[in-house]
Amino acid sequence: TGAINAYNLRIYTPEYPSLELKNYFNSPAFRAALGLPVAGPLIQAGCDPTVAAHLALDKYQSARRVLSGLLNNPLLRTLLYSGNFDLQDGPLGTYQYLLTMGSDWSAGDVWRNAERKLWRNPAAPTAAPFGWTTAAGQLTHVTVFGAGHYVPLDQPEAAYDLFTRFVYDQPLLTQSSAAAQ
Repeated sequence: TGAINAYNLRIYTPEYPSLELKNYFNSPAFRAALGLPVAGPLIQAGCDPTVAAHLALDKYQSARRVLSGLLNNPLLRTLLYSGNFDLQDGPLGTYQYLLTMGSDWSAGDVWRNAERKLWRNPAAPTAAPFGWTTAAGQLTHVTVFGAGHYVPLDQPEAAYDLFTRFVYDQPLLTQSSAAAQ
């Protein structure tokens, strides 16, 4: 990718700001929120070499069977999200992959024809939208505007709204794409 960062195409350095992540992960407030001792071992940002070696064995393994199992389970809801500036695992690749799922997923045809809607900030519904969302069956797919691979780092307010609403099974504040034009 040359000088462009694959995790966020707006960053022109090969590394993501991992120091900021490491400091955040090890802050007393974050550790308390996870129920971790404040003085415990440091949480690393980035990938530990041992973990990376194990993950290397998993490269290029299709997740299609696992994903179709999740999407076909009526007791599980699935959230897939990407930042629109993520070159590594961006929203277009995820969207195209989901389009190919068709017969592997009982609601695949419904999802393929579902309307993409603008996702709005409930605290400021007339402000710039948080992103796009498409939902059908047990799947919600979200594109977060202004974010790279690390959505919570780039767009914390949007990430908080997304995760909170998903965990508590509340709908995202959306606007029909036709009404937005």
